Amino acid sequence: MSETVSANRIIDGEKIFQLVDRHGMPVAVINNKLRESGLGFNVVEFIGAARNAGWKDKSIRTALLDDVLTTEARDLINELLP
Repeated sequence: MSETVSANRIIDGEKIFQLVDRHGMPVAVINNKLRESGLGFNVVEFIGAARNAGWKDKSIRTALLDDVLTTEARDLINELLP
């Protein structure tokens, strides 16, 4: 079953990154709360914000893949972070 979220229900990935980087919130907790509300977040923007903050790709991958994501999201992350 594919879990897609319409474009108007996508939270800015930079804002999600700030919660992770500045406040130490795990991506899994954030993502679960978003899903409960029928929301998602922009993974590409999250990756960009993390890279701009000096995070290495391995750390970004770990933060994102610790959560159980859809197959489409995992494929995108693996494509963006080879």
